[in-house]
Amino acid sequence: MTLQAEIQKRQRAVSDLKRQVEQITALAGDDKKAGIRVADALRKRKLRASLKDVKIRDPADVQRRLANSADIYSFLTCYFPDVFWGDWTDQRKEMVAAILNAAKYGGDQAIAAPAAKARPPSSSASRSTA
Repeated sequence: MTLQAEIQKRQRAVSDLKRQVEQITALAGDDKKAGIRVADALRKRKLRASLKDVKIRDPADVQRRLANSADIYSFLTCYFPDVFWGDWTDQRKEMVAAILNAAKYGGDQAIAAPAAKARPPSSSASRSTA
């Protein structure tokens, strides 16, 4: 390619870039704040992208984490003892399985234990009526 052809090629590329800048300026508005809006939009886009990353710190006790990571029930009992205490009944295991399924595949269905099983038997229910 000759030098003259190279210069013409680059001039066309510059003309194309100028035309693109004019189109962007027309879309953004012809005021002096257009550049600020574009810069702000880019800043916000970068911020949103950085917030997508989940940062998980290292565990305080690595051995405990490894010992409890293999079994979800021991993990829940170890790390959330105020919520997951007592024996792991079939019903509680089904609830944990439903929660894990919703976390993995999505869903918004509420999960609750039946009311009759949630409450201890009252003293009036155990009395016979005569």
